[in-house]
Amino acid sequence: MLFVIFAGGVGFYHITRTMTDKEVNQELVNQMHQFMLLEKGYKTMPEDSLFTLNRIEINEVAGKPSNQWVSYHDTVLFDDLQKIYLPYRNITFFIHKNNQLFRIRIYKSLLQSNEMVENITLSMTLLALFFIFGAYFLNRFVFSKIWSDFFGTLNKVKRFDPTAGKIKLSGSETIEFQELNQVLERMTDRISNDFINLKEFTMNTAHEIQTPLAVVKSKVELLLQTENLTDEQVSLIHSIYTSTIRLSKLTQTLTLLAKIENHQFNQLREVSFATITNQQLNLFEEHIQSRKLTIHKDFNTDFVMKMDETLADILVTNLIKNAIIHNIDNGNINIVSASNKLSISNTGPALTVSPEKLFNRFVQSANSSGSMGLGLAIVKKICDIYSLQVHYEYNGSLHIITVEQKD
Repeated sequence: MLFVIFAGGVGFYHITRTMTDKEVNQELVNQMHQFMLLEKGYKTMPEDSLFTLNRIEINEVAGKPSNQWVSYHDTVLFDDLQKIYLPYRNITFFIHKNNQLFRIRIYKSLLQSNEMVENITLSMTLLALFFIFGAYFLNRFVFSKIWSDFFGTLNKVKRFDPTAGKIKLSGSETIEFQELNQVLERMTDRISNDFINLKEFTMNTAHEIQTPLAVVKSKVELLLQTENLTDEQVSLIHSIYTSTIRLSKLTQTLTLLAKIENHQFNQLREVSFATITNQQLNLFEEHIQSRKLTIHKDFNTDFVMKMDETLADILVTNLIKNAIIHNIDNGNINIVSASNKLSISNTGPALTVSPEKLFNRFVQSANSSGSMGLGLAIVKKICDIYSLQVHYEYNGSLHIITVEQKD
């Protein structure tokens, strides 16, 4: 609309300017004819002649006229009364008299025509601006009135939580919005039911699997205590026992991942990563001493943020556990805390997998033993929930994993 009005305004100005120039030219031509009739004696000058309002220059010229016999020009002339230059348009023509050539110029003031064009242009501009602002505010009013139901629905959909059940949308006088609300209510109802069913299935499955696993584990322990077992039988039973423990841990870990993805940890509070790290180091003290690892801590600045404390414990636990498992005997673990990040590095052999896949599920290096490849996947999932960045780098013999807040 603005482009059309602007282009139309420019076009209207040029059309008005052309029409006024054409009218002025016509008046000058009429005066030229009147002057010729007067000069030949065919007509006498009336009292209200236009010549009294215009300026006339008569100059004798030698030879032939250098320009056309009739031409138009725009110029300015000094007004003795107002002491300013005013715009004029003149017609120039030539006549022969007594074997002499005279150049005649008749001037007509453009002041009134210019004022008329300016007033018309100003009026059209003001009218266009009034139309634009009127259309804008009217459109805003109509838009907010008609689309208020839509944006109300949009805000409710943005806040939709499948754990809270389906959403209840308000009615609307617009038929299309009524149909949209009905579709969204049915869709969110199905999503909520599917989510609840999947959640119950996951929890029930995890719970029911633990019972037979505990039975198998206890039976295997009893079987290991049986006398007169051969070395081959002991090896087979021990393999069963190890697989049972691994399956139990895997089930618990996958259940934890499902709970994290379902946002079941939502008790927010200020947590100190330095405090949590010290607590976890005390819990892993036996493992650290068995591997003869050296811990270097730099907690000059504490990394504090608002999150679920359980998830913060899980995040730090997996990072420290990863640094212990993938370390070497007599190795080092460096922990650095800053105002917006926590960095844990450990010595160890180079990775045998791509660093880009390190935070995927069930990805583990060939150098790792006893790892299920889910620890860093849990770390990545927790970081995604709280908009944290986690990245890995290998510097010399150090594997460095850093968790930091996004800018």
